[in-house]
Amino acid sequence: MKLLPCPHCGSADIDPECYGDAGGRIGPQCNDCGATAMNTAAWNRRAPVAPAPDAITAREAELREALEAIAHGDGEATVIAMQTLERYPAALARK
Repeated sequence: MKLLPCPHCGSADIDPECYGDAGGRIGPQCNDCGATAMNTAAWNRRAPVAPAPDAITAREAELREALEAIAHGDGEATVIAMQTLERYPAALARK
């Protein structure tokens, strides 16, 4: 069974047989954040953790800055703003 990305940090660097318990069972472990599960099925059932409110607020602030730079037509700032917006394709897709 294929392992989904880590539900805690989003990493795809998962070792399918790294975690072990005292009963001899083995399960997947994220090599980035250390999250574990008792087996692959349990790993794949967990819902992804939503971004923290602070991370959302920081993204919104960065996007607002980028839009302001575009609105003012500042040449170099517009290029930087467009690069910033390209990092958030989902935000660009919203109407």
